[in-house]
Amino acid sequence: MSQPSLRQIGSVFARYANLTLGGGSATTAVIHGEIVTKRHWVSEEQFALSFALGRLTPGTNLLAFCVGIGWILKVSIRHRPQVAY
Repeated sequence: MSQPSLRQIGSVFARYANLTLGGGSATTAVIHGEIVTKRHWVSEEQFALSFALGRLTPGTNLLAFCVGIGWILKVSIRHRPQVAY
């Protein structure tokens, strides 16, 4: 899996959260295609876990799902190996 920058994460979520029509299911499918299939930021298992936990929470499921994905990506960024230049 590749490790995205904070700018890349913000760009993907801002673009698809604001421009996807069709509700939460369509947005989730588009985000899956972008972050799992195309960019390989998270694994299929991580995506499924975040989706399932988002569905269990009361309130807006899509928001909880996106927070879960953001948390997974934050952990990925925080544990990125430091490169000395």
